[in-house]
Amino acid sequence: MLFRVMLMWIHQGADMPRFLLVDDSPVELRLVTGLLQKFEDAEIDTSTNGLEALRAARAATPDVVVSDLKMPGMDGLELIDAMRDEFPGVPIVIVTSQGSEEMAVRALQGGAAGYVPKRSIGRDLVKIVDPLVESAMRSRRTGRWQRCVRERATRLSLPNELEFVSETVQHVQEMLAADGFGDERDHVRIGVALHEALVNAMVHGNLDVSSELREHADGRYELLQERRRNESPYRERRVDFEVRIDVDRLWITIADEGDGFDVASVPDPTDPENVVRCSGRGILMMKSFLDDVVFNDRGNAVTLVKHRPVDTTAAVVRDEAVAAH
Repeated sequence: MLFRVMLMWIHQGADMPRFLLVDDSPVELRLVTGLLQKFEDAEIDTSTNGLEALRAARAATPDVVVSDLKMPGMDGLELIDAMRDEFPGVPIVIVTSQGSEEMAVRALQGGAAGYVPKRSIGRDLVKIVDPLVESAMRSRRTGRWQRCVRERATRLSLPNELEFVSETVQHVQEMLAADGFGDERDHVRIGVALHEALVNAMVHGNLDVSSELREHADGRYELLQERRRNESPYRERRVDFEVRIDVDRLWITIADEGDGFDVASVPDPTDPENVVRCSGRGILMMKSFLDDVVFNDRGNAVTLVKHRPVDTTAAVVRDEAVAAH
């Protein structure tokens, strides 16, 4: 993957870890607070029960939660369940007292990231929390770096093997997710359209296998594909694939080395009478799920465009970052 990166100044204070401590004992809160102050510039919030901790987390998401198990109201186990639903990426370290070993096991099974017995908290807490803090800081830095990326691009030369279709679709969907482009529904729909476009280029373009053969149930459609993958000139042909994601859009070009086709001759796939036909199905998927679908004059290359959804959080954050610098 190629990245064009616009360098941005990043405030170092953003790397300060934020802890949320949850315990109904003021003495224990002071003890744990003192231990976690070993992390330079740490921000430490405290709560006396699970409900209060949830409100604090909603106000300012912590990097790590350190919680007692036995508390009035919402106890540690219930807090773990609630945090898993609302803040699945936030690790929780539980503090166990003598006699709560069974609850500790349940907490670990419920999603806690670790535990420390109260009797050894002074010795072990920082060691247990340290890798969790490092992971949180690394994720935060990665997220900020991702927002600096102005364009993601990949160019491939694909053989006419259908396994490469799913691999390519997955790669593009991973690019979309990393960029924050749209949501999962968008990724699925783009993936469907891309799958159809790649199959069209490989099978109908490079291998010159007509979609009309799919109307027959005798397997001739698949057999002709397999034969031509091993025959010249079909086996030497490749699909040139390029994808770019920038601040405004997703842009994909797919070109095969076949003879092309007359786009105007394809029956209108949006006509209800043609929806059940095999011919034109790929074009229907592309036009339904993308904003622009443009073929070249020869009919052996297509450009697919999807504009970035205007309400995408990543787009808002990126625009704010650009305006600030």
